[in-house]
Amino acid sequence: MSINHDTANTMKDNRYGLSLALLLFLIPLTASAQRGTEFGLDLALAVPQGAFSENMNEAGFGLNFHAGKHVGLSPVMIGLDAAAHVYGTENRREPLSMTIPDINARVQTTNNLAQVHAMIRLQPVSGKVRPYVDALYGFKYLWTQTSLVDYDYDEEIIGSTNQDDFTRSYGLGAGIDFRVWDGLMGDDRRPGQVYLTFGARYLLSGEAEYLRSGDIEREPGSISFNTTRSRVDIVQPRFGVTLAF
Repeated sequence: MSINHDTANTMKDNRYGLSLALLLFLIPLTASAQRGTEFGLDLALAVPQGAFSENMNEAGFGLNFHAGKHVGLSPVMIGLDAAAHVYGTENRREPLSMTIPDINARVQTTNNLAQVHAMIRLQPVSGKVRPYVDALYGFKYLWTQTSLVDYDYDEEIIGSTNQDDFTRSYGLGAGIDFRVWDGLMGDDRRPGQVYLTFGARYLLSGEAEYLRSGDIEREPGSISFNTTRSRVDIVQPRFGVTLAF
């Protein structure tokens, strides 16, 4: 099925709009971290499932962030969950140009997966041990980036996106928080808690087009991409720290 450029651009504009709306959700949370507010940062894997697993030979690794606010002091929390993973990296040395073949440059290609979800969580507001379950809905964004990298500082000098695509994302999760600290936080000395959190999500998706390691074919003066299209279902184990106020 073909999609004209205007339709494709409209779809991407709508998704960018959803992303902006979800990110703006953080503003009132950050401005006034009242009772029942929490923020969390996790180390997370993205383990391919189904057709995505058949096409991928490695898991992604990255970070996951969430912010949420309980409805009153009820166990219902509404929030935002966002993650970014790298699921493949290639490094190679190439001549800086055809006329300067004696100077090599480091070229790095990374395959990336980001996801943003609106989240509803059921979890006690406080307690030494807080189990939880999540329902999530949002989108996944997959892109492959090739960059010229500085050898000394490991910083990107110039880069280009080779391939990118969006798809919807939704799923369920569960986990448990263990309280490791309870006291007063910040200049206003408000009560707060620190939790270690363990959890996992099963995140389904629609289909997306993406590149894998080795899918870019390079010839002198030309380049071609062997893209793959499939669902992008993942299991996401997570471990991290949560601050609750």
